[in-house]
Formats: sequence, structure tokens, C-alpha cells
Amino acid sequence: MKRIRLKYIFIGFLLVLILGGVIRVAPWKISQIDVNLDNADCVNSNQITNLLQSKNNLPFIFWSQSIREKITHLYPCLKTVVLIWEFPNKLQVIGSSRKAIAKVGTFDNTIDKLRLQLIESSPSSQAAILSWQVATPSAQTYLVDDQGVVFSPDDGSNIPQIYIQPQRLAVGTHLNSKLFMAIGQVFHFLSKIDIGNNLTGKIIGHDLLLSGNIQVALSLDKDILRQVASLQLILEKAKIDSKRIKRVDLRFNKPVVEY
Repeated sequence: MKRIRLKYIFIGFLLVLILGGVIRVAPWKISQIDVNLDNADCVNSNQITNLLQSKNNLPFIFWSQSIREKITHLYPCLKTVVLIWEFPNKLQVIGSSRKAIAKVGTFDNTIDKLRLQLIESSPSSQAAILSWQVATPSAQTYLVDDQGVVFSPDDGSNIPQIYIQPQRLAVGTHLNSKLFMAIGQVFHFLSKIDIGNNLTGKIIGHDLLLSGNIQVALSLDKDILRQVASLQLILEKAKIDSKRIKRVDLRFNKPVVEY
């Protein structure tokens, strides 16, 4: 009985020695890190490498998910981060940058709220009462992607400018993803139609009011492709008829056109 007990103590001692040796050697430690950040401007390779090395005391499988989430939280310009472990101790980091669909700022929407309360039932009345003017626009604007993530200060890019209702804007702010996904679709389709450069617009509820060569109102919770297709037909007909369009309201089944 005593021999058996001594045997188990000896085996336990050996296991402790082996485990201690493994921990000391740490064969799971990443010794080579390759970083590709797709020209991200809010973070560099050294920052990512230092962050990964801070977790290197534990095997990769224990921290891979949490570190991905931490990287995208600390550096909002990165849309996704992929970590690829290669035997025995190499790690590839592939970051995908966010792409701006617009510059975003805020405006005073007090007048628009009052107008909405006065709207009558007919489409022509609703179209007539719309105001494309942006009251008291904010001085600071930011870049936003089609997920509604504000990821960088305005860098002077020649992209559309969108104003939203008053709220705190800063790098890392998450806006309404559904609305900005629809806005991304709008700008994608409008890029194939000439309504002018330097588009500016504002969001009122679920409506987007744009100003370029003409003024266009769209509903962001309705079929975007159908609305833009209607606009294209209206522009083509106006060109044939030699008419100059002032504004088009596409929010209704029958668009309202003002010449």
C-alpha cells in the first residue's frame, strides 16, 4: 500500500516537472507575426504586433476571438480582422479597412420637425413642403461606412456629405446600420446616373434629401433600386423633351417631378 502511494507521488512529481518545463519553454508562443492592414490609417503594424504579444503567454486558441474584437474596438478604421495560425509558431494578421460612403455631420432639425407636423395627405403637398436647406450644419464632419460606423475625421475626400439629426459624433460612434446600408445602395446606384458631383443631403426620419444638379428625395425604407430606376427614366424623358428638372420626389408610387 505504501509502495503504491509512493508510486503515485512520484508520478505526480514527474507530471509537475513536465508541466513546469512546458510552461517555461512555452512551445505555443508566436515567434513570427506578419501584419497586412490594407492601408488602414488609424493603426500600424507595430501596434498590432505589440497587442498580440501581450497575449502570447497563453495558447492562441484561448485568445484569438477576444483579440479580434479588441483590435476592431480600439481601431474603428478596421472593418474585419482575420488571424491565421501556421504551424509551428507563425501568425498572419489580415485587416480589412472600412470604406467611406459619405462624410457625416449634424444639423438643426427643428424646422423640419415643424414641417412634418404640417404635412398634408397628398404626395404633391408632402413634396412641396420639403426643405432641402441644411440649418446650422456642424463644423466637424467624419467619414462613415455602410454599416453606420464613424471611423475617421473628414479627410477631404470628394464624396457625398450627409447631415443627420443632432447627436454626439466621434470616431467609433455607431449610427443606424439599416439606414446607412440603404444610403450606401443609393450612392452605388446614383454613381451610374449624372446628377452632379459634390452631393449634399440630410436625413429626416427615414427619408434622404439630396442636392446636386437637381434635388432628389428618396425613402430609405422602400425599394432603393426601384426609386433610382424611376429617377433614371425621368431624367431620360426630360432630356428628350428638353426640360430642366428642379427636383424629384421618389418616395411615392408615382414620383412628383418639379420643372
